[in-house]
Amino acid sequence: MTMFSTQLERAHHNLNKRHTRGFVLVISLIFLMTMTLLATSAIKKSTLDEKMAGNLRSQNLAFQAAEHALRFCESAIDFRSGSRTMCQQRNFGIKVNEVSSFPTASHSATAWTDTARTNTAVSMAGVAAQPQCIVDKWNLGLDMAGEKQMPVWVITARGVGSVASSVVVLQQTIRCGSF
Repeated sequence: MTMFSTQLERAHHNLNKRHTRGFVLVISLIFLMTMTLLATSAIKKSTLDEKMAGNLRSQNLAFQAAEHALRFCESAIDFRSGSRTMCQQRNFGIKVNEVSSFPTASHSATAWTDTARTNTAVSMAGVAAQPQCIVDKWNLGLDMAGEKQMPVWVITARGVGSVASSVVVLQQTIRCGSF
């Protein structure tokens, strides 16, 4: 009887060995597949983060370019309080458009391709297109008392980031004199 039980134990042991050999292989493949999926998702996330950072940088650069152009065109008009030439154009070589109603020409895309209307004297490195600005002098005419009103200056600036699709347009309206 002992011989029979020993043979039975050996057969049972050999049967267990055969089943466990495949089990280790399956567990290893599942572990390898899980690690591959984790690595792939980490790479995709870092790539997306890199694109988002690049877009943010380009948008920030476009804003800085527009701000630079706005300040440049602003300096073409004398806004010093109490000066004899207050609210008059300085000789900076910037073309000023005289309009009778609020200027809307700068809202169209063609306004920025017309080099006669825009000023490209401002330059920046690392941008897809140089900053531009348009200065419009809005003459309001006469007030209720029949006196000529001081003009309103509308300065529109456009900045482009490191890619052409990143565009920022800033506009500033300055009214000279008192109400």
